[in-house]
Amino acid sequence: MPRKLTTFADKVKKEKQVVYCPKCGGAIEQILYVTSVRSSSGTWKFKQKHVGVCKCNHDEIYK
Repeated sequence: MPRKLTTFADKVKKEKQVVYCPKCGGAIEQILYVTSVRSSSGTWKFKQKHVGVCKCNHDEIYK
């Protein structure tokens, strides 16, 4: 069965799911949080994780 072709207009029309914080009521935005960690051999490595950020924890992430 052939795949349905989607145009650019169809992709733009798609609604994004917005999740709201139960504490502050602000929208939660997903960001990539990268930290640099020194390994036991002395080299630098980067740890990456996706974090949800809203108004109540914005200051903790953006120091």
